[in-house]
Amino acid sequence: MLLQKEEETRKYRHDITNHLMCLKALADDKKTELVSHYIETLQKDMQQIQNKNYDTGNLILDILLNYHTGRIRKKTQIRVIGKCNDAIPIDEVDLCCIFANLFQNAVEAVNRIQGDEERHIYIYFKEYAGSLSCQIKNSIQEESVRLGKDGLPVTSKKEGKNHGMGMKNVKEMIEGKNGLFNFKVQGEEFICTIMLRYNQ
Repeated sequence: MLLQKEEETRKYRHDITNHLMCLKALADDKKTELVSHYIETLQKDMQQIQNKNYDTGNLILDILLNYHTGRIRKKTQIRVIGKCNDAIPIDEVDLCCIFANLFQNAVEAVNRIQGDEERHIYIYFKEYAGSLSCQIKNSIQEESVRLGKDGLPVTSKKEGKNHGMGMKNVKEMIEGKNGLFNFKVQGEEFICTIMLRYNQ
């Protein structure tokens, strides 16, 4: 256990340069909200090394996943299946933006469910030659998801016109890199599937 924690700490320090590059790119694009979010997750990560709930094999995904699942307010079954490469050949900024939005949407959806209804978030990772696929299945409140004019899911969240921009940005980022983005509502479950092509 001690050796494992030392290895996790070593990996964290080794990736500091990548995190700084990610933060600089976000700051250069004046994405102050994402900069603040990223710093907050990094600050929490040293604590999570001591009590790490989920391990995908990739530090950036671990930071995001452990942070967002820590914001779940109600009893929720969470499963993370599959592993990723620690050095996924995808731009760190893109990786952060895409999965921060996906994890946040899933957590917000289960937090909106009223009463004692069953809640779950299932996340599946799978690597292929030259690509990474991820499927996220999460419980939703019945009829809480509708489609906007652009065909993307929109919920009843109070933020109004700003809500839904996250999923739109994710779709544009993925498809702009020749990846795939699909979603569907199946009963009281929202299913989002993405495929990211690795940088050559």
